[in-house]
Amino acid sequence: MRRSSCWATTSADAMPLGVLLMIVSCVILGTLFGWLRIRSGNIWPSVFGHAALNGTAGFLGLVVAAGESPSVLATSPLGWIGWTLVALVVVVLALAGQFRGKDQWAVNVAKAPAVGPSPFQP
Repeated sequence: MRRSSCWATTSADAMPLGVLLMIVSCVILGTLFGWLRIRSGNIWPSVFGHAALNGTAGFLGLVVAAGESPSVLATSPLGWIGWTLVALVVVVLALAGQFRGKDQWAVNVAKAPAVGPSPFQP
């Protein structure tokens, strides 16, 4: 069997690696998208960020269509390059004190418009 440019040699070998890539990416990106939602007080920055992520995922398809055989670990937004860039942004935000305590949550929740009567109120 020919070894691919990825670490795994078969689809059965690639499954645990794919699951690991997805879990780490979801944690890092979820942190960033959650911060965008809380900081802006609006869902749309997170929506556009997620759309941009989905758009970059198509880049790998273009490279493969051009006849190249790239490493998914390097060229995918779920790979180590994507992790590094987004993790760097999260670290900078954390060092800048952007992930402060619950007071920040309370301020943004208080600004949110009421949609209707709460089912939890008597």
